[in-house]
Amino acid sequence: MDCVTVEDSTSWTQLWLAHGLKFCNVLTAKRVQCDGYLDDYNVINDKYLTSTKLLRHTTYQTMEEARMACLRMGPACWGISDDKCDTVNFMLVDAKWNITADSLLDSKQHTCLYEKRKA
Repeated sequence: MDCVTVEDSTSWTQLWLAHGLKFCNVLTAKRVQCDGYLDDYNVINDKYLTSTKLLRHTTYQTMEEARMACLRMGPACWGISDDKCDTVNFMLVDAKWNITADSLLDSKQHTCLYEKRKA
């Protein structure tokens, strides 16, 4: 039996009931691009950026929230900073600073940076 793609759950339920279809299990998922950027990041360990290069009011509790916000911002978000690399309190990095390897400072607190990859 072929799987059917339906955009909203109401339509899916109606289709399922009307035709006696079985729900398909998702075996794999693929992250997609947005505005020329992949939902994928290069990890840079033990480096940090000064707070002036971080976007104010962009603290997220989970990496998932930070990833989604950065991806939605397109070229305005360079990537994500995780102070102490402890998987809490992620902040977005402002792309207007044209971040390069020379911009990165050595971190004694083991900060991680996640550079958003271009498509």
